[in-house]
Amino acid sequence: MKNIRTRLLVMVLTIMLISLGALAGLSYYFSKQILSVSVDDTVKAIGIDYAKRIENSIEQRVNYLQGVINNPNIRPDSDREKMVAALDGALKRNGSKFDGINFVYLDGTTVRFDGKIINLADRDYLQQAIKTKQVVISKPLIGKETKKATVVIVIPILDNGNLVGLLNGTTSLEILNELVKEIKFKDSGYGEIIDQSGLLLAHNNTELVGKLNLLEKKINPDLKLGISEIDNRFITLLRTVSESGQQVKGTFTSINNRPCLGVLTPINLPGNQHWILMVSAPEAEVAREVGTLTKLLISITLAAILLSGLLVFFLSKQFAQPITRLKDEALMLASGDLRQRDVNIHTNDEIGQLADAFQDMGENLRNLIDNVQTRSETVAAASQQLTAVAQQSAESANQVAGSVTYIAEGSEQQSLAVHQVSDVVKEMSGHIQQIADTSKKINAITEETSQFTGQGHEAIERAAFQMKKIVAEAETVQTTIGELGKGAQEIGEIVSLISSITGQTNLLALNAAIEAARAGEAGRGFAVVAEEVRKLAEDSNQAAQKIAALIQKNQIDMQQAISATSANSQGAKEGIKVVELAGDSFQNIASSVEQLSAQIQEIAVSIDQIAAGSHSMVSSMQDIDKISKENAAETQTASAATEEQSATMQEIASSSQSLAQTSAELNSAIANFKCK
Repeated sequence: MKNIRTRLLVMVLTIMLISLGALAGLSYYFSKQILSVSVDDTVKAIGIDYAKRIENSIEQRVNYLQGVINNPNIRPDSDREKMVAALDGALKRNGSKFDGINFVYLDGTTVRFDGKIINLADRDYLQQAIKTKQVVISKPLIGKETKKATVVIVIPILDNGNLVGLLNGTTSLEILNELVKEIKFKDSGYGEIIDQSGLLLAHNNTELVGKLNLLEKKINPDLKLGISEIDNRFITLLRTVSESGQQVKGTFTSINNRPCLGVLTPINLPGNQHWILMVSAPEAEVAREVGTLTKLLISITLAAILLSGLLVFFLSKQFAQPITRLKDEALMLASGDLRQRDVNIHTNDEIGQLADAFQDMGENLRNLIDNVQTRSETVAAASQQLTAVAQQSAESANQVAGSVTYIAEGSEQQSLAVHQVSDVVKEMSGHIQQIADTSKKINAITEETSQFTGQGHEAIERAAFQMKKIVAEAETVQTTIGELGKGAQEIGEIVSLISSITGQTNLLALNAAIEAARAGEAGRGFAVVAEEVRKLAEDSNQAAQKIAALIQKNQIDMQQAISATSANSQGAKEGIKVVELAGDSFQNIASSVEQLSAQIQEIAVSIDQIAAGSHSMVSSMQDIDKISKENAAETQTASAATEEQSATMQEIASSSQSLAQTSAELNSAIANFKCK
C-alpha cells in the first residue's frame, strides 16, 4: 500500500474495528454482568419477599393457636363438652385459616372440634412435639374429608414447664398455592415450596404436592414427569440451603426438563423448622435481555464502523491531497524544474506551514540559480575579453620581436662597417675619398639605426602598456571570480539553511511521533502523519545535499580559475618588468647610436685631420666595434625577452580559454534548472 490515503484508511479502520469491537465486547461483558446482577437481585428479592409473607402467614396461625391454649377449658382435666365448645368456637372465629382445631392428650387421644374422638399416637409430628416441647409443623398430609393437602401445626400446652397436652390446627396448603401463584419471574417463571425433608408443599401443578420428594434421586414413574431423575445440581442446592440457612442461587434441569435458573430461599418456622421457597425461570428467558443487548451492540458497532469508515474516507482524502501535492512539487524540484507554481494549500496547520516553507524554498532556489547564471555570464564575458587582450599582447610582442631582430641585423651591419672603417683607416693615406664615402654610408646607417631604435622603443612602450592592461584585466577577472565565489558561498549557506529546516522538520516529526505514542490509541493516526512528514523532510534534505554537491564542484572550478588568473597576472607583471628592461636597453642603444652619429659627424668634419689622427681613428673604430658588439648582444637579449613575453601571453590566453570553458560548464549545469 504505497498510497498514504489507503494506508491511513486501512490503519484507522483497523483501529476503529478493534476499538469498537473491544468496546462492544466490554459493553456486552459488563452489561451482562449488570443484567445478571439485576436478575439475581430481582429473583432474590422475590424469594425474600414471599418467604417473609409465608413466614408471617404461618406465624399468624401459630400465634392464634397459642392464644387458644390460654382458654382454661382446653386442659386435660377440662369438661369434655366445654372443651369441644371451646375448640369449635376457636375454629369458627378463624375458620379461614384452619380446617380443624383439636386437643391431643399425651397418649395420642384426640378430641376434635366436632366432638369426635380419634387416636393420633402414631403420628410423627405428635411424637416430635412431645419430645421437643416445641411447636411442630407436620409434613404435607392429604385430608380424609377434604382430600386436600394440609399441614398440622402442633402447639405444646405447658403447665409450670410440664407438658400436659397438645393443641393442633390443621391448615390447608391452598393458601401456600395461592401465594405461589402470585410469584411472577420473567415470562414463565414460577415458585414452589419444599419442606426440609424434600417434599413438595406448593407448586403450580397441585398434583405433585405431597407426592414428589425433590431430595430423592429417582422420581416415581406414576407422576408421569418428563424426567426420571432429579438433577444432582438441584439436590445439592437443596442440601446447601438446608445446612446453611442462607439463600442460594444455581442452575439446574427442572422437572419439566428445561435448563433453569433458580434461587432457593429458606422459610424459617417456629420450632427451628424451615421450608424452602424456590423461584425459578428458564435460562433462555433469563438470558433474553442479554441476547437483545447483544444484537443492539452488534448493530450499533456495525453502524459506527460504517459511519467511521465514511468519515475517515473523506478525512483521509482531505489529509492526503496536500501531502500528495507537496510530493509532486518535491519531485519537480528534484528534477530541476524550479518554475513558480502554486501548490494550492492554504491551511493554518503544520501542512500549510510546510507548504509555505516549500514555496519559500523554491523562490530562494530560483533567485539563487538566477544569480549564479548572471555571475557565470559575467565571468564568460570577462574571460573572452581577457582572451582577446592576451592575443593582442601576443601580436604586439611578436612585432617587438621583429623589430628587435631588425635592430640586431643593423647592429651586425654596423659592426661590419666598423671593421671596414678600421681597415680603411689603416689604409687612410691612400683612401681618403673612400673614407669620405664610407663616412656618408656610416652616417646613413646610424640615422637608420636611430630610427629603428626609436621604433623599437615605441614598440616596447606599447607592449608594456598592453601588458599593464592585461594585468588590470586579469585582476578584474580575479575580482569577478571572487564575487562569484562569494555568491557560491551564499548558495551553500542557503542550502545549509534548507538542510537545517529539513532537520528541524524531521525533529518536529520525531517529537510528534513521541507525543502520539504517549497519546496511545488516540494518537496513532497522528503518528502516521508525523512519519510521512519525516520522510518528506528526508527527501528535501537529499535534494539539498545534491544542490550542495553541485555548488561545491562549481566552487572548486572557480578556485582553479582564480589560481590560473592569479598565475597569469603574476606572469604578466614579470613580462612588464622584462619589457621595461628591454625598453631601457633600447634607450641605451639609442643613446649609443646618437653618440655614434656625433662621432661620425666629427669624422666628416675632421676628415682633413684623418691623416694626422689615423691612429686615434683606429682606436675610436675599435671602441665603436666594441659598442656594436654590445648593442648586438643587447638586441639578442631584448629579442629573447619579447619571445618570453609572447609565450606568457599565450599562457594567459590559454588560462582565459580554460576560464571560459569552466564558465560554459557552469552555465550548462545551471541550464538543468528551469526557473521561468
